[in-house]
Amino acid sequence: MRVWASHRFPLVLGLIAAAGLLGRVAYILVAKRPVDACGRARCGDAVYYVAQARRLADGLGFVDPAHPGMPAADHPPITALVLTPAGAFGPHAVTLGRLTMAVLGTATIVVLGLLGRRIAGALAGLLVAALATVNPNLWMNDALPMSEAPTALVLSLTVLALYRTIDRPDARRLVVLGLLSGLLVLTRAELALYVPLAVAPCLLVGSDVPLPRRLGRVAAVGALAVAVVLPWTVANLTRFDRPVAISTNEGLTWVGANCDAVYTGGGIGFWNLECAKAVDPQLPPDADQSVRSEIYRDVGLTYVGDHTRELPAVVVARVGRLWNLHHPDQMVWLNTGEGRERWASWSGVWAFWLLLPSTVAGAVALRRRRVPVWPLLAPAVIVTLTAALFYGIVRFRLPFDVTMTVLAGVGVDAAWRRLRPTADVVVEGAPLDV
Repeated sequence: MRVWASHRFPLVLGLIAAAGLLGRVAYILVAKRPVDACGRARCGDAVYYVAQARRLADGLGFVDPAHPGMPAADHPPITALVLTPAGAFGPHAVTLGRLTMAVLGTATIVVLGLLGRRIAGALAGLLVAALATVNPNLWMNDALPMSEAPTALVLSLTVLALYRTIDRPDARRLVVLGLLSGLLVLTRAELALYVPLAVAPCLLVGSDVPLPRRLGRVAAVGALAVAVVLPWTVANLTRFDRPVAISTNEGLTWVGANCDAVYTGGGIGFWNLECAKAVDPQLPPDADQSVRSEIYRDVGLTYVGDHTRELPAVVVARVGRLWNLHHPDQMVWLNTGEGRERWASWSGVWAFWLLLPSTVAGAVALRRRRVPVWPLLAPAVIVTLTAALFYGIVRFRLPFDVTMTVLAGVGVDAAWRRLRPTADVVVEGAPLDV
């Protein structure tokens, strides 16, 4: 089996990816037309991303759809840029945007297959790709014109680049890792934490190279990541009245996650737009996004300071929502507001719990083989911190859903190894079949 998987790997991986693309396209054409799960053509953040893509396609740049003529940076720019070609097609922009994300999701299947082969051999790589094809927590997001599909792809590439750099930290691999780390920030801002929490430890630990040289590698990756992000930040600093580094969404997030509606009752630990609307009368009529974000943030942080006693229970609920531990039925209902059908969300809940034992087994197997496992576990820490700090929603878990799929595939491969022992050798830290 392992020899066959090794020899046929490109062909089988291609067939798996083709099946993944076909399934995603079918899901889009059947379940997403003429309206999405929320009852409209676009739901949640997709409203912004498609509108922004249309303005980019029209040559208007990043402008506020709700306030014509004002600059916009609601989210990091990569997703809107990816959707820009679809945005040029006007009324067909939504469907074409969904299909664009399906293509990105298919590319993620391929990259995860390569990542699985890199760390555990060809059979593991094919198992990882197969799980990525059928995992609802991936394919349901690959049908939404939102940031999840680009995030999954860029994160997969970054993790693969990190493992390659661990194997041989030459200049070319450090450059690729640094550039991808910067793109990761421009796709999903909270993943800026991946560099200090995953990249830096992996490049610093377990090497005979002198510490100053290891620190230099980390500094080089960090500098390249900053260089990728810097043009966007500089543009924002020149466009807005207040400093904006990555996005103007911070204030809206703070105020919507810290108010009465989400500190008690059935909405505890979530986010509520009505809390922001209650602040809108305080906003100057000509305020740009940076000013509005600053006011929202101040109101949200003031609320936190006035409700510190309730905060621990709220944080527990936030994290519980992230990990399907706090009323998953509520999250299934809330997900419809972002375009996820209830049946798809429920399948994602069950898939998470079904994959969890194999995920643990995969982490243990890699640890026993002395393959670094932290690059795949660090996203669990990042998403937990994000939920605890802001609010709990299952889509925040996407970075770990990606790496969880890899660990689960390795876990299934490890079980197969126990049933059918085979000879392996190690090349550059990754088992390859012979």
